Amino acid sequence: MSDSPKGKPCPDCGEPMVSMPSLNLRQCATGCKEMFDWQLGDGQKSLLTDSRDKGMQA
Repeated sequence: MSDSPKGKPCPDCGEPMVSMPSLNLRQCATGCKEMFDWQLGDGQKSLLTDSRDKGMQA
């Protein structure tokens, strides 16, 4: 299955999933409502940062 603009497809039912990166989870949005672990890939940086992040400082 390929990704759709609505989100990655659920591996169980194929419906779009929503990402909850602060919880390291993805949840099926409209189908079975199942939750799945979600980890960043090797070398992938989180989009969530706090104000102390070095990238945010001028």
